[in-house]
Amino acid sequence: MRRVQVIGLACWAALFFVRGCGGNEPKLVSNQTTVANANSQTGAPASAPGKPSGGEAIDTSEYDARIKQFEDRAKQKPKDAGVRKLLAHAYLERGNALTQARQYQAALGDYRRTLRYDPTNEEARYWSDTIIGILKQMNREVPAEGAEPTPIKQ
Repeated sequence: MRRVQVIGLACWAALFFVRGCGGNEPKLVSNQTTVANANSQTGAPASAPGKPSGGEAIDTSEYDARIKQFEDRAKQKPKDAGVRKLLAHAYLERGNALTQARQYQAALGDYRRTLRYDPTNEEARYWSDTIIGILKQMNREVPAEGAEPTPIKQ
């Protein structure tokens, strides 16, 4: 299973670098072919906190409803470990969907929320660290916790 994650990460990282993490400028790949960012009109610059930052628009309504349901339960029973795990898993699922849609900075927010409710979640830690590492490697601003862009929704 871990090998599949590593291969998946390599594919996502390659797309991440070629697409420029939602930036609006074309990117140059190694064979000197210019690849235009197909999503240049979908979001604001990556550094705009709280605003969409690129990637493909997706329907997150099912994830949002599940998150709201578990947030409401968590407010009623804030110390219930089972509810906290369910809420963490709901954030993780939306984060994974956002990652697949190349909305990396918005996904980072959900991975961070996952870790807030389940600090032992290895998948959320892995993706959070990976996204932060790639942003730093690209000399892009890493949004502060809580200041991540909002998802681009259909």
